[in-house]
Amino acid sequence: MKKIIVIIAAACMLWSCQHEPLQLFDQEQAKSNIYLKKPFDASRKSSGTLVQDDTLKFFWVGMGFLPAEFKDSVVYFAVQVSGVPADHDRAYKVLAVDSTTMQEGRDYSITRAIIGAGRFVDSLKITVHRNANMNTTPLRLDFMLAGGPELNVNMPFAKTAFTSNRDSINLLKYTLYGDNSTSKPYLWTNTSLANTTVGYFGDYSAEKVMLMIKAMGLQMTDFTVMPKTGFNFNNFIIWSRYMVWWFAKEASEGRFYTNPDGTAMTMGRYAQG
Repeated sequence: MKKIIVIIAAACMLWSCQHEPLQLFDQEQAKSNIYLKKPFDASRKSSGTLVQDDTLKFFWVGMGFLPAEFKDSVVYFAVQVSGVPADHDRAYKVLAVDSTTMQEGRDYSITRAIIGAGRFVDSLKITVHRNANMNTTPLRLDFMLAGGPELNVNMPFAKTAFTSNRDSINLLKYTLYGDNSTSKPYLWTNTSLANTTVGYFGDYSAEKVMLMIKAMGLQMTDFTVMPKTGFNFNNFIIWSRYMVWWFAKEASEGRFYTNPDGTAMTMGRYAQG
């Protein structure tokens, strides 16, 4: 049994203090607590922008533009544990809450929910199974860490200076979306953005979007999920001009890219600088 000494200092005069027995923290009895690391780390920051980041609450798995041979997408979530590391693996449960529209086994599987021996941080591994149920409407998995035989969940919220130290960031709940749609991303369909998007990125094609993601290391959600603060207009300029340079570099090395109709793939007229 591992015991950690906790020293409690009392405000008293030296000559009036009485000796009290040391209180011991018994980890085997009290257990350790698990929580999602990303929202916890965000709660330690002073920036309100980070605290309001959409990805603190959800992650979007867009599979509609991937080649047909890709059937599964594996997503990792860092889970942190308080206390001292154990010399053995410790399992915990992950529960789907009522708002979930995914079905376990058909749409997703929990493939790892363990804090490994000797570790403070380990990965919760969830596999999203690509299927036709996600073709028209994204499905969601709203999950919650639920603890285990040796792990508690007694740290459900974090306080932040940005939110006046209210319990505002949930450390146990998260949402994972699975989407197999190949429809146009919002940048090309939103009435306030479509003309500007065409002006910088050119006409839409799934092939072009995938090339932009590959060339610049972007995520599918950069095109399919609008941030709360709206799309950053600077990205129109930066991304489009980078792609003009990238297409020219590729062409100089003998690699050319075409649209499905056989025409050369280009960016919009505003991207030419």
